This record gives sequence, C-alpha cells and structure tokens, in this order.
Amino acid sequence: MQYAGSQRPAIAAQRQCAYRETLCQAFGDLFERAEPVCGITYGLIHDLYSLRTMVGSPRAVISTEIWKNNRSITSVLEYANGARCVISRVDLEKLWDFRETLEIYGDDKRVLLTYPTGFSRRVLSTLTIQGIDEHGTSYRKEPAIPWESAFSAELRHFHACITEGVECRTPITEARHDVELIIDITKSYITGQSMERNCEGQ
Repeated sequence: MQYAGSQRPAIAAQRQCAYRETLCQAFGDLFERAEPVCGITYGLIHDLYSLRTMVGSPRAVISTEIWKNNRSITSVLEYANGARCVISRVDLEKLWDFRETLEIYGDDKRVLLTYPTGFSRRVLSTLTIQGIDEHGTSYRKEPAIPWESAFSAELRHFHACITEGVECRTPITEARHDVELIIDITKSYITGQSMERNCEGQ
C-alpha cells in the first residue's frame, strides 16, 4: 500500500510533464523560451478577463516587455477603434502592498477604478468618474461601490449555475479567448514583434 506522501514525487513529475506538453502545444518551437516567462504572463489572466468584458478583445499585441527577473511585465494592446491599452504588472518583493487600478481615458471623460486589495473583506474598491458636462464645466463623481465581496458573489453565482441551471457568465469558450491573448502576449515578448489577432466572435 502506498501512502499519499510517497506518491507526491510521481504526481509532481506527471504534472510537470503535462505542463511542458501543454507549452509545446501552445508555443511550438518557442516553448523552451516561453517556459521561464509563463508565470508572469499567465498572472494577467484575471485582469485580461475583466478588460475583455468591459472593452472587448484587442486586435493586436503591439509589444511586450518583461524585466526584473521575470517578475514585471508591460504589454501594449491595440483595439479595432484605434484605442491602446497599456497593461502592467509589477511584483514587489519586499514591500507588502497590493494595488490595482483600471484607468480608461477619453477625450472628455476619465474613469478610474481602484482595487485596494483583491483578498481582504470589507476593503472597498473606489470608482472615480471625471468629465465635462454640456456647459463645459468639469465634474468629478465617486459612486458608492457595493459592500458585497466579489468572491462571495462568484460563489453564489456558481452555486446558482449548479442548483438552478443559471447560465454561467464565464463559459469555457470565452476563457479560451483570454488564454489565446496570453499566448500572443508571450509570443510578442519572445519574438520582439507585434502579434495580429483574429477577434471574430470575441
């Protein structure tokens, strides 16, 4: 009889083998160069999902830079209307702090959403809207954000999908779009070239 502890090395080896096979499938001949940076690029998955649901999928990855021993990344995305998105993630090794912001800029309006933390209860996000009204007067609004934790809302929705047959808001078909974008971001870094994308149906 084998105990779980004795099986761990074999399980870990199987997972590592499956992981490398998946990288090979995604990147082909580039998979060995992709492996060291996949941690930081895949770390963007939640942000890219939020971005897609709000502004759609980009038509191209213009550039990607990874630095700080693969702990920081900046990528420039291009959208069909000519808009650009600069997405960055920087890991702080010694400063224990978390801050995430989403900023959208237009000619006459700016929206800033700040997440002080994604993991603590009762720490509210803040939403700031700045613009110019029909009289040319600048304004600033800070609508209240609901108190409910996003994690609690996700669990309740997941429960409703199972128990009530509610349609899932995040089907696997859409998740594929986010994974494909991560692959393109990674390829853009490896090759130093922009990556045109097929965004039909996204």
